[in-house]
Amino acid sequence: MVVTMELGPVVRAGIYTRISSDPSGRRAGVERQCADCEEYCAARGWDVAETFCDNDVSAYGKRPRRAYEALLAAVEAGRIDAIVTWHNDRLHRSPRELEAFIDLVERSGIRLAVVTGGDYDLTTPDGRLSARIVGAVARKESEDRSRRVRRKHLELAEQGKPAGELGWGVRSEAERTLVREAASRVLAGQGLITIVRDWTRRGVPGPTPRPWGAPTLRRASCPPGWRACASTAWTPAGRRWER
Repeated sequence: MVVTMELGPVVRAGIYTRISSDPSGRRAGVERQCADCEEYCAARGWDVAETFCDNDVSAYGKRPRRAYEALLAAVEAGRIDAIVTWHNDRLHRSPRELEAFIDLVERSGIRLAVVTGGDYDLTTPDGRLSARIVGAVARKESEDRSRRVRRKHLELAEQGKPAGELGWGVRSEAERTLVREAASRVLAGQGLITIVRDWTRRGVPGPTPRPWGAPTLRRASCPPGWRACASTAWTPAGRRWER
């Protein structure tokens, strides 16, 4: 007599990775997170159905997290049965986002698995309490860090010093020439897309290994550090603006 065992349905996992800062674009941090999450899924016999990655995106700031939004859409559509992330703070650093996520878990029954720090069963009061405490601590850490960084940047600007290394556009005369070119072309009515296509065709090296794009040109041509210097009458090189 042959006895057959019925296996349960395969769990379709969606991996979510995020790192706040990756100016080089090398993706080393998110790749490490992804490898650990994949190992976690393999140990449990889960299939990795989709991977969602927000690289160089903060969960504290106002910049949209496209991959996170895609993750939520996948849950709503029923394409995945579990979310696997490296740590709870990769998903949320905002209590408001966390509460919306808890509502989604209660509606969909999605599982949440965390590689480090332990899993949170958001379908139970104790699990929700633990997640809220961890989220509140993460939020406080982000606010404290932001306050320290703002104060340090103000001090540097008042001293006429750059906050960190000088960025693209001021490091060499060639880069300054490109910034002036971009400004002149925009004032003449050309769009950023037209300029980046031309620069890509010409092989103009950008601030990162990634190809030129309109957002990249916008950030490179007028980075926040320049605006901070302008507000205190200092140039990025430490000289007063000529008014």
